[in-house]
Amino acid sequence: MAIERAAVRLACELGYENVTVAEVCEEADVSRSTFFNYMTTLDAAIFGHPLEIIDDARAWAILEADPHNLGRAIHQVALVSVGDDEVDPVVMAGRRRLIQEQPHTAVHWEATFTRLRHQEMELAGRWLAAHPELRKMPHLSLAREAIMHVVVSGAVAAVLMDEWADAPAVVDTTDEQQVLRAMAADYDRTMADIRMILPDA
Repeated sequence: MAIERAAVRLACELGYENVTVAEVCEEADVSRSTFFNYMTTLDAAIFGHPLEIIDDARAWAILEADPHNLGRAIHQVALVSVGDDEVDPVVMAGRRRLIQEQPHTAVHWEATFTRLRHQEMELAGRWLAAHPELRKMPHLSLAREAIMHVVVSGAVAAVLMDEWADAPAVVDTTDEQQVLRAMAADYDRTMADIRMILPDA
């Protein structure tokens, strides 16, 4: 936690490109070897480690609970996966400030989601293969339909990101079912907004 706090604070104060591992070690009062025991790279300290999807049984159960809206279910899987990666609120606030003040750094933060997105696509593909009767676009390949569901989920999450960061918690985050219901409501509300800007078919 001290390493991440130091890295984010220095990136905000000095500029992302100007931060060095040595400066982070000095600020956090740790040795270089200790830094690399916890962090694979300087970017990992500033923006976070690559995110991983939750275990398969848990992810599959979420899809089973919402079988007719794969995009929404994938959205829930993604957010539960992100929630499982516990981040210090001070660090998260610092990362958000960094991206707001230095917008070009957003690409580095978004890179932490790349592996998770690929895992979501693989999960969605397996789900569609197991439930062909629930496919929305059977004229497409499984892989392409899976990508489309994950892209929609990602678009909703992008729209909601600032809203979540600013809003106080209104659900009990220890109650996963309540959290999932809140996620589903957010998804539906945001999808309704997105549809308003789409041209009529």
